[in-house]
Amino acid sequence: MPTINGDRKKVNSVLVDLLGSGNVYYDPPASIKMKYPAIRYTLEDVDTTAASNAAHVVHVKYMCTLIDREADSAIFKKLLYNSMFVFDRHYVADNLHHYVFHVWALEPNN
Repeated sequence: MPTINGDRKKVNSVLVDLLGSGNVYYDPPASIKMKYPAIRYTLEDVDTTAASNAAHVVHVKYMCTLIDREADSAIFKKLLYNSMFVFDRHYVADNLHHYVFHVWALEPNN
């Protein structure tokens, strides 16, 4: 599985670079007014490989949703051609296009 080597802050940094702005939100509360285009992401899964009765390798899966007003989003195309991201689905809500992707991060063992 393609992964980002690093913790959630590294994932955030990669998303900011791809988006080209700071409109990246991790589990934003309902009170936050997002600016578009934006990427909202959340923890979705954890895969742990154990050795000697302890976690040895931890992969964290994040669900990332690009939200854009544009149906032909250039950011969507950048995500499609980035091997770290796996496209899941598209839907429209409130006249905004939502492109759902998944990304895995290799959590460092500190």
